[in-house]
Amino acid sequence: LDWKSLVIALVIVILAIALGITASAYFKSHAFNLNANRLGNFAGIALVVFSAVMSNSDADVRIWDREWRFYLGVSTPYL
Repeated sequence: LDWKSLVIALVIVILAIALGITASAYFKSHAFNLNANRLGNFAGIALVVFSAVMSNSDADVRIWDREWRFYLGVSTPYL
């Protein structure tokens, strides 16, 4: 387990959340909140797509070579 990368990623996420909350409180504008929400949704979807593409880069662990239980377990939080 690469602890350094994990801690760096966690710090970035915590800082991004804190910055978003601070900006939302500072700019008390519905238009700003709406655009920030759209940007956050786009960034989240882009991260999911990027992660899926990068996880398929190794021929031994392709995401579509999993059993049906894997897909059921991954999709359960969305149901």
